[in-house]
Amino acid sequence: MSKAKNPTRIWLSQPHFESSDIEYISSLFERSGMATAYQNVGIFEEKLAAKLGQNVVALSSCTGAIHLAIKALEIKENDTVICSTFTFAASANPILYEKAKPVFVDSETLTWNMSPEYLEQAIESEIKNGQKPKAVIVVHAYGVPAQIDRICEICKHYQVPVIEDAAEALGASYKGKMLGTWGEIGVYSFNNNKVISTGGGGALTTSQPEIIEKIRYWASQSREMGLPYYQHEAVGYNYRMGVMAAALGIAQLEVLEKRVKQRRKIFNFYQENLDEKMLYWQPELTENSYASRWLSSALIKGEKVNNFVLYDFLTLNGIESRFLWKPLHLQPIFKQCAFYGNNIAEQLFNKGISLPSGNDLQLSDLKYVSQKISNLLL
Repeated sequence: MSKAKNPTRIWLSQPHFESSDIEYISSLFERSGMATAYQNVGIFEEKLAAKLGQNVVALSSCTGAIHLAIKALEIKENDTVICSTFTFAASANPILYEKAKPVFVDSETLTWNMSPEYLEQAIESEIKNGQKPKAVIVVHAYGVPAQIDRICEICKHYQVPVIEDAAEALGASYKGKMLGTWGEIGVYSFNNNKVISTGGGGALTTSQPEIIEKIRYWASQSREMGLPYYQHEAVGYNYRMGVMAAALGIAQLEVLEKRVKQRRKIFNFYQENLDEKMLYWQPELTENSYASRWLSSALIKGEKVNNFVLYDFLTLNGIESRFLWKPLHLQPIFKQCAFYGNNIAEQLFNKGISLPSGNDLQLSDLKYVSQKISNLLL
C-alpha cells in the first residue's frame, strides 16, 4: 500500500492516483495538444469495453447514465420503475426526471441487495394494478453481487428489462460474468471515492448497438452529425465525459484489478482482526461471487453500542466512517412511493456502518481502526 499520510485522519475512501496517472496526462498534452486529446474519450471507451466484453459510452456521471438508460427504454410519465431501496438516491432520482413512478423493493439478508422474492411480489402486484413495470433497477451495494441471475430470470419471465446499477461494483463479477453486463443496460461510477476515479464520471454499457447509438446522440446535446453547422432535432443533454477525465480513466483502468484486490484485502483484514462477537459483515454469495468490496460494511451486534455512538467515537479518534444507506422508501422525497418488503433494509440502516476502505490505507491505519473499534465494542 502507498506512503503513509497523516495518521490523525483516516478517510473513508479517498481518490487514489498513481504518479504514472499524472505523468500520462502531462505527456498526453505535451505530445499531441488538445485536438488529439479528444480521441481519449474513445480510447477510454474501448479499453473499458474490452474489460466488460460489450459496448460502452463514457459519460459525465453515473446519474446521467441511469437517466439515459431510462430514456432508451422509452419510460414515460406515470410509467412504473422498480428500484432497490437500499441505495443512494441517484439510483432513483432519474426515474423522477422522466416523471415516472418509483416502486421500491427491500433487501434480503444473503447479500443485502434486492430480494428476488419481493421483486417478484412487486412485479405481480403492479401488474394486477394495471401497471406492468417498464424496468427494474437493481443495485450491487458496496460492490457485493446481488442474486443477479435469479433477478434477471424473474425479469425475463415477466418481460421487464433490467438496468444494472454497478456504480459501486466495477471489477466485481458473478459466475465469471462482470457485474453491469447481466442486464439489458449497466451503469458505472468513477466518482472521487470509487475504486478507480476519473475525478467524476460514469459509463453505460449494453450489448445492443441501437441503444449505444441513442445514448451517444442524446449525451452530445442531440447534435446532428455530418453538417457544417449545429442542428438539433431532439432534446439533448451535456452528459459526455470530458477529455481530462477520460485521460485519467485510461491510466486508472490499468490498475483496476490491483485496486479491487486491495479492497478485498482490507475487508479480509477487518474480518480477521475484529472479534466476530462485535460485528456481522456484509455477506457474499459463496459460489462464483467476486465482490469489489468498495466499502467494508458491517452490522453492530448486541445492544451495548449503536451506530451513532460508534460513528461519533471513530470521528473523535480521527477516523471517517459512514452509516449504511438510508432506504429510499424512507426518504421524504419518495414517501408516497410503493414499497414491497419486510424492512430488512431499514434494519441494515439502523445497525450498520462502513469503515475506511481506500486504496491509500496502510497496514498501520487498519490496525489503528481495528484497535479503536475493539476498545469500544469489546
